[in-house]
Amino acid sequence: MLKSTLALMLLACSLLPYSALAATQEIKPTVIQQSVNSRIRDRREVLIQDAKALQTLWKEHTGTTLGIPQIDFSKQALVAAFLGRRNTAGYRVEISRVVQDPEAKTISVYLQEVPPPAEHFVAQVFTTPFVFATIPKPAYPVRFYSPEGKLTATSERTLLTMRNVSLVSNSFVTAPRQVVARDQASFQRLWLEHTGENVGAPEVDFTKEMVVAVFMGEKNTGGYQVRIVEVRQSAGQIEVVTEEKTPPEGSMVIQVLTAPAHLVVVPRSDGPVRFISGN
Repeated sequence: MLKSTLALMLLACSLLPYSALAATQEIKPTVIQQSVNSRIRDRREVLIQDAKALQTLWKEHTGTTLGIPQIDFSKQALVAAFLGRRNTAGYRVEISRVVQDPEAKTISVYLQEVPPPAEHFVAQVFTTPFVFATIPKPAYPVRFYSPEGKLTATSERTLLTMRNVSLVSNSFVTAPRQVVARDQASFQRLWLEHTGENVGAPEVDFTKEMVVAVFMGEKNTGGYQVRIVEVRQSAGQIEVVTEEKTPPEGSMVIQVLTAPAHLVVVPRSDGPVRFISGN
């Protein structure tokens, strides 16, 4: 009788859909740095999954590439939260929970903003609280939630790796343009237009990569520059953050026509690409 009962229970479990058996799992984050003096002054949450993206974030966070945490990205990822500028000391940001949901195929990172206790004396200085923590390499997309339980504005934003193809001040493209090349033929045409030559284009594996490019257009003097400073995946699209520099007024610059441009290789995406000025 006992054997037949157990057999029926096992049969019933085997007939249940996977979603009924799947359960959320708590993931314990490991805090590796938490303080109140980041150079990042906007509220932001970031998922980092490779060393190059970490280096980019770390330089923005500290102003240097020294002291970058050593993380094994084959097994781990980094989650970081920046609270933005606060007018006093006493604030901090914490990662309260990390939950993996196999049914929804998501990993949720819940944040907690801790203000200074009421009536406590706090230093009247600007602070920029932040926290860095590692989690096991995620199997699903990571989403950040505010203390109110709402998706944050930067949820699902992931910095992508970039490989420089060309950073010059003398492109043959003389009109301002923003370009995405997802196949060899379009990249070859772009390279010919950019360099004036049909040879020498770097190798790109378009099954896994694509090229994004920004052209500043023709300028009357030297001293101008355009750069792609960051490429990130956010809310189902790719965001390419660009930065333009102009020569300071009254500075000595070379009196020749220039046409700054920057081309980089990034992981392939067939979704929309949006260029954002980071000036």
